[in-house]
Amino acid sequence: MRDAWTDLREGRAARGLGAMEQRRQIVISTRRSESREAAVAQWDEDRRAGAAQGRDIENYLLLATTTNYDVDQLNAMAQQRRREAGELGAESIEVTAQDHAGSDRAERFHVGDRVVTTRQVRFGTHHPRVENGATGEVIGLDLDANTVDVQLADRTVTLYGPQHTALRLNYAQHVYSAQGRTVDRAYIVTGSWQAGRETTYVAASRTREASYVFTDYSSLRMETHDRDQALQELAARASESQAKVSALDVIEKHQSRTEEITTRATATPTGPSRSTSWGHHDRRPCSGSSNDATPRMWRSARRASAWSVSASRSRTSCSASRNETEAWNDDGSRHTDGTAL
Repeated sequence: MRDAWTDLREGRAARGLGAMEQRRQIVISTRRSESREAAVAQWDEDRRAGAAQGRDIENYLLLATTTNYDVDQLNAMAQQRRREAGELGAESIEVTAQDHAGSDRAERFHVGDRVVTTRQVRFGTHHPRVENGATGEVIGLDLDANTVDVQLADRTVTLYGPQHTALRLNYAQHVYSAQGRTVDRAYIVTGSWQAGRETTYVAASRTREASYVFTDYSSLRMETHDRDQALQELAARASESQAKVSALDVIEKHQSRTEEITTRATATPTGPSRSTSWGHHDRRPCSGSSNDATPRMWRSARRASAWSVSASRSRTSCSASRNETEAWNDDGSRHTDGTAL
């Protein structure tokens, strides 16, 4: 596995992803929403099996190299799985917080939920503060007093009223906020234009045992469900370094690649691929069509490109532009998203 990490870190993504493909660690769905569902299903299966062996749920982490919208959706879906399993308390408290872009994020916390702090929380001069990024478990709720008790690694704290907005569900994280964290297994939702060498390596190298990649034909802008071509496109994106590259350059590059993909698709039979270059076993692709999603991706790219050009043609670095990224929901509506804390 570490050989694959080395390949990803040094830009040899085709070799690294090829090794993961041979181990059946890459799942390609039709749409992004299906990728999220597949990732959560695998996470749920593995963490249940791990619990039977005495492993903590923190050893299984959902990751997104995409947007905060995906992180929120993954968190909500993972929480629902735990609720259906009877692992969370019946009572809950709803908290609405704002992200860096000023968008509201509404979540409900139950006893038993895993949470993380998104900023410092201070309790006065006589009690140590809780640092940004502290993880814990909700162990108590008082709806009348409007308090949440959280068990951290070293102590128990009680959060009152406005302090609740410092909490966020912690079943899923954005790849940047997961740097420095190590788990047994990670489930990575990726494939959009934000994917690059740095994010792919950081996501895949968070694990001691295995990393699983979940992508989709729509995010890869594939006109046909050709698995080999999808893997090639994913490898191409994972090979490119986006460090200190302008947002406009990234968008224009992927627009150009989309044209190449479309050209290849028209020249390539749409039947099952007979290529064995990736060494994968024959697997039936996910049902459905991405034709309805592809035009939306084109519109997103054109609008993002026009926005970049109109901003005085300034070449804003990707690291800065991640603080406010234009993204599109599955239903085609627009939302503004920032990188997770």
